[in-house]
Amino acid sequence: MAMTDFKLDQMIAGHEVELAIREHGRCESSLPSLVLLHGAGRTLEDWAFVSTHLQEDFHLLSVDLRNHGLAGDAPWSWPAVVADIQQLVIQTGLGAHAVIGHSLGGMIASLYAAQTSNCLAAINLDGHGIGQPEDYAGIPLDTARTRLQQMTNLSSSMAPAPDQCFSPTDIAQIESQLREDSVYAEDWTLRAFRRGLQPMANGGARLRPVHQRYVELQKALAGLRLAEVYKQTKCPLLIVQTLGSAKEREEISQLAMTAWMPWFEEMQEAYRQGLARRLRQLSQDHPLIRFEQLHCGHGATLEAPELIAGLIRDFIDAQIGFRPEQAHQDVPPNSRPASG
Repeated sequence: MAMTDFKLDQMIAGHEVELAIREHGRCESSLPSLVLLHGAGRTLEDWAFVSTHLQEDFHLLSVDLRNHGLAGDAPWSWPAVVADIQQLVIQTGLGAHAVIGHSLGGMIASLYAAQTSNCLAAINLDGHGIGQPEDYAGIPLDTARTRLQQMTNLSSSMAPAPDQCFSPTDIAQIESQLREDSVYAEDWTLRAFRRGLQPMANGGARLRPVHQRYVELQKALAGLRLAEVYKQTKCPLLIVQTLGSAKEREEISQLAMTAWMPWFEEMQEAYRQGLARRLRQLSQDHPLIRFEQLHCGHGATLEAPELIAGLIRDFIDAQIGFRPEQAHQDVPPNSRPASG
C-alpha cells in the first residue's frame, strides 16, 4: 500500500557523522526520490515551501548537511560531504533518485553527479560561488583578481567569532525582531531560526556552522573549480542561474556602500554575464548538461517555491520519460526524450 502525505524526521549515518533528514511525500517504489540539499548556513527548512508543491508526486528527503541544523559536527571537505550523500542513499535504500541542491547544496549536487553514475539526475540551483577572474566579462584580469581577493576577505571577516554565543535574552530579542520583520509564516520563521542554532550548556546557543567549520568551508569554496567538476558529469545535470530580484539588487547596492566597494555592482553584473556565457557554451559541448536562467533572486526556494518546483518536476519528467503522476495509472510511459 502506498503511503502518502507523511513526514518523518530522523537521524541517519552519513560518512563519519550523523545527518538529520526529513522524509516526506509519496513513499512508493515506482516513484523517484529527490534528495534536497540546502545552502551554507541554512537548514533543510529552506525546502519546506518547495516540498509542498512536490510531495504529491515524489518521495522527498530533505537533508541537514554536516555542521548545519541538527546534523553532527565534523571537518568539512568536498570528498567527505559527497560521501555523506552517498552513504545516505545507501542507508535509506533509495533506488532511482535525483540530488537537488540550492547554492552550496547545488555545488554538492554537481560534485555528486560527477562521481555517481547511478543517479537519475542532479540539479544545481544557483550554486556558483564567486568564480574565477576570467568569469567577469569586461573586467581586466588583474582588476578582477584584486577585487575577488577583497570579496574573499570580506566573506572571511563574517565568520562567527570562536567564542560567539547568544544568551537566552539575545535569542528572545532576535525572535521578537523576526516576528516583526519576516515576510514568511511566523511558525516557519522561528522554526528555521532555531534549527540553525547549536545549544550551549549555559542555556545560550551558537550559530552553525561554528567558527572552525565556517573557516573550513570558506577554504573549500575558494579551492573549488566547478568548471572542471562539470566536465566529469556522469548523469543529467541541470545548472540554474538566477538573474536577481529588485530586493536583491537593493541589498547589493547597500553592501557596495557599507563595505566600501563602489565597484561591487559592476562585478556582480560582469559575473552574471560571464558565467552565463561559460555555462551556455558548456551545455552545448556536454550532452548531459542543460543550462537555464530564472528571473528571480538567489533565495528562490523561499521567494519562488512554485517556480522552482515546476522546474524540478519538468527536469525529472524529462529524465524518466513520463510525468510522475502517470506512475499511478495503468498506462505505459511515453517516449518523451530527455532535454539536454
